[in-house]
Amino acid sequence: MYVSELRLYDFRQFKSVDGKPGLEVRFHPGLNALVGENGSGKTTVVDAMRYVLLT
Repeated sequence: MYVSELRLYDFRQFKSVDGKPGLEVRFHPGLNALVGENGSGKTTVVDAMRYVLLT
């Protein structure tokens, strides 16, 4: 299975506006890294992936 895109609508700090996702992440084949400051949402992206994949 390959996840190519993740869109978050009203998930934790990423609130949707005018029907657009609060966060949209595109993944590419191979290695993908999440880099950012504390509180920027890296763990939220990982938790959303776990939620979607039912783990």
